[in-house]
Amino acid sequence: MIGPQQFRDLMAGVCAPVTIVTTVDEGRPFGATVSAFASLSLDPPMVTVALDRGSSLLARILRVGRFGVNVLGNGQDNLAVLFARRGTNRFAAVPWCTDHGLPRLLETASWIACDLARAVEGGDHLLLLGLVTWASRTEAAPLVYGHRVFGTHSGFVSRPIPTPAGASAREPLNSSLKVPLVIRSRTARRLARRMRTPPDFPVAAATAHITCSRIYMFAAASA
Repeated sequence: MIGPQQFRDLMAGVCAPVTIVTTVDEGRPFGATVSAFASLSLDPPMVTVALDRGSSLLARILRVGRFGVNVLGNGQDNLAVLFARRGTNRFAAVPWCTDHGLPRLLETASWIACDLARAVEGGDHLLLLGLVTWASRTEAAPLVYGHRVFGTHSGFVSRPIPTPAGASAREPLNSSLKVPLVIRSRTARRLARRMRTPPDFPVAAATAHITCSRIYMFAAASA
């Protein structure tokens, strides 16, 4: 069996959505940042959320039997950080409303209201199975988390990066990328041809076309 830190490092490389899970208890709103969120079933519509057994939010959701999922959009990492802090009045710092009896943060990418169908034990967490009773969505770019950095889907990255000398302009990418790696291997050259990318183009820029998050994870991997 692998150790806790090794497992954390492993899962840090898995691109995850960023949500704020909320509930209301005795008339007061509560919420916390959660990345362990996924769809579960189409018929009936269900989602899952994993919360630490010691979470006060978990205790409240188990008591009231309902929770909401605020799916964050790109650029809302400040909300994710705020709701991950302890000992702060989180809702005092953000605009929110009550939607279907649950605390909803305004201007998030999507909103899901759930009834708690079941709680399943899983090690030091409980997996909450939520029956979706109401949902709304926008076309906003999603906020994702990978390699301990916030980013977004590469399809939403539109700012160009400087084109290497002798290379023609390509599909716009993230202008903040500064990675000195160059595609040299035979496999990388084949990848470049499939993506119509010059063989001397930075490898991180090339792979940005196929990753589910911002180029940061490749920059971090090369550091």
